[in-house]
Amino acid sequence: MLRELINSLPPAKYIYLADTAHFPYGPWPAEDIRRFMRSIITYLQGRGCDLVIVACNTSSAAGLPAMRAEFSVPLFDVLSPGAREAARRTSRGKVAVIATEGTVRSGAYERAIRAASPTVEVISRPCPSLVEIAERGWDIPDAVKEREVRRCLGPLLSAGIDVLVLGCTHYLLLMDVFQRVVPPGVDVINPALSLAAEVRSALSDHSSGAVDLEFLTTGFTDSLEHMVEKVLGQSAVVSRVSLEAHLGGLDACSRSPL
Repeated sequence: MLRELINSLPPAKYIYLADTAHFPYGPWPAEDIRRFMRSIITYLQGRGCDLVIVACNTSSAAGLPAMRAEFSVPLFDVLSPGAREAARRTSRGKVAVIATEGTVRSGAYERAIRAASPTVEVISRPCPSLVEIAERGWDIPDAVKEREVRRCLGPLLSAGIDVLVLGCTHYLLLMDVFQRVVPPGVDVINPALSLAAEVRSALSDHSSGAVDLEFLTTGFTDSLEHMVEKVLGQSAVVSRVSLEAHLGGLDACSRSPL
């Protein structure tokens, strides 16, 4: 997600906060996810962020309406832009969504797609195994990744879909696998690109002239450092932040440069 935003948007200061202490969000009850979101948004608003991008479909499905009612900072979600893009690009009116258990359970994609185009048929399927594969992708053979993607997509492709929405941002790390598995005639929607297009105008007045990245995590720093290096191709200093202790400052002892 961050890679797509950097490539698509004007230069800006990014504070990337990964709530790895509660990963994965998919199995969590919606009430707990809203509690996590409230702590994160409070912290980021306190840091002076001009806007907050909720780069998680499960969070978007579980808590965006409530969070928008509580906070003054503009909140962008990844789910709505992807749903609108799917509705726009389907020609046969048959869209599939793969996502976490929480996102599928919420029905948020179905509602958003049908709000944009009421006649579209939406088939949703949870694929939690792909989250773990995406996280550990560099240690997993390509043949294993492809076999699991084929297993997850098999019933959807047999149903005659013409659009596939990658309804979990972790799946974007497997884009090359999806491109090999998905047959011609089926559009694969990357919601991050749709989101970037909608955010672009909001960021235009806040361009810093250069991309400035700060990485934070609620869990172990080394796993996020490894992820940043693999995805963005650069080393990173990741700091651990506690959101439970009055949403306060960084634990300086946990800073661990690569």
